[in-house]
Amino acid sequence: MSAKIESLLNLSVYDKVLDSKSLELLNILLKRPNLSAYDIYEIRKGEKYYTKKGISRTWYSSIRRNLERLCELKLVEVNEKRSDEEKKTNTRKPYLLSINRIFYLISNVIDRFYSELIIPLLQNYGSNILFTLFLYPYFNRKTLLEIKDEVVFDIIYNYLNNVCRTIHVSLKSMHTLIYQADEQGYILNRLFMWPRESIPLSSPESIPFDTAELINYLKATFNWEWANSSRITPIYDGKMVDIINPPFKPEEIIRLLINEKDNKAQLMKNGKHIGEFVITTHDLFLSIDARTKKRKIDIFIEYLVGQCKDHTTSFLTNLRSQIKAVNQGYQLLSKDEKFVCVRGYR
Repeated sequence: MSAKIESLLNLSVYDKVLDSKSLELLNILLKRPNLSAYDIYEIRKGEKYYTKKGISRTWYSSIRRNLERLCELKLVEVNEKRSDEEKKTNTRKPYLLSINRIFYLISNVIDRFYSELIIPLLQNYGSNILFTLFLYPYFNRKTLLEIKDEVVFDIIYNYLNNVCRTIHVSLKSMHTLIYQADEQGYILNRLFMWPRESIPLSSPESIPFDTAELINYLKATFNWEWANSSRITPIYDGKMVDIINPPFKPEEIIRLLINEKDNKAQLMKNGKHIGEFVITTHDLFLSIDARTKKRKIDIFIEYLVGQCKDHTTSFLTNLRSQIKAVNQGYQLLSKDEKFVCVRGYR
């Protein structure tokens, strides 16, 4: 799931006009994914297409080149689940629509019945994050594939269209938020700043040493309520921070050791390791950071689901109010335990 959510974070919307052959290639892959350039040639050989200038061309010319260009535009991608032999020889590349293309299809009004778009997407790209995140919590995929009512697909399309547009706006907002994260994507909480060894300063004290976040960390992690009245002293020459527990106990030595070379800091108590922190290097200072249990992806999903909450409520309400008991869609949805459970359909 994480990799699929990452694909949303890296989403890019292509908004330029494509030539007729490229559009037809994308339409083919919508309905028949995992085709190679040769597979498409076998399907369409003998047929012709027209360029933007109205010039007639045979289909077999430049299919591979067209697909490679669509890959460069991030509208299609090579299915990495191909066999080891195919990867080794690179003789056959099965192509799929990318999430960027699926996003584009749903985001833009098209001249077709919505079922002609939604059904192939559910059939061939059913594991896409848009569906797993915004449809499958409320319906079983099998139920959706059995529905034939165009009214249902109108409602589904309008909902997904609103979701896609909201994602696009939300991504712009998310990119303005600054979350420092480690290599695994976990949010880092800055505890305090520390001078860099390689940057000579007139005085180490020129880097502010604020203990508020460090105290909060000690209280939350170790339940050390005494941290509020502790004496926390930075020892710059020794690359350490002493934490004194009042009243002073000479047998209890709590010390935070800073190792800029290894990009980590260790919290020691009486010589025993009890905690570790990440060091993030900035231009003029180091940031001593604690890894939280929340990932950047989690923040994004919470934000995104919250932004789409009204769309989801309207979507489920429209399904209840606009689909009549005589409709085939009503009969199927009324038997879908997810939909019944979520909104009390009966």
